[in-house]
Amino acid sequence: MNNKPEAEFEAELTRISPLYNCLCIKIPDMIFKKGVKIIEHRRPFDLLLITPSQNFCLELKYDYGQLIEHQKISQDKINKINNSYYVVKKKVSYCKPFKPRKTWYVIMQNFQTLSKTHKIEDIFTFFVNPREYTSQEIMKQGMDEMMPSKKRKLNKVIY
Repeated sequence: MNNKPEAEFEAELTRISPLYNCLCIKIPDMIFKKGVKIIEHRRPFDLLLITPSQNFCLELKYDYGQLIEHQKISQDKINKINNSYYVVKKKVSYCKPFKPRKTWYVIMQNFQTLSKTHKIEDIFTFFVNPREYTSQEIMKQGMDEMMPSKKRKLNKVIY
């Protein structure tokens, strides 16, 4: 069983970020100075994601983890200035025995879901150009609504 899934998610993002011309810098939990353990005030977020176009403050959560009060305050302060604080969640659905688990990655800002995907690569695609990615997702959703689905039958038109 995995004792620190959030830390492993953080390590995974940090490891693959150079493949997408990005850099992840972990914000440390505490600072050590001359053998005395000085605990820093609570850190505002987990990772600083540096992309060619912008830097993003990422708070990583696993499954249904929620923001702690000081993280909500940090989110509000940062987003008032430049709208660069995001929450990235990794959700794992545990299926019936002998069926594969499904992993979802959810990107949120100000408690609104902006993107949901099965591929970790799409996280970097989103942050390299968030406006373009969001507009493409909106277009896909619009096309999905226009296209007939198996659930909905088309009525025959008689001329």
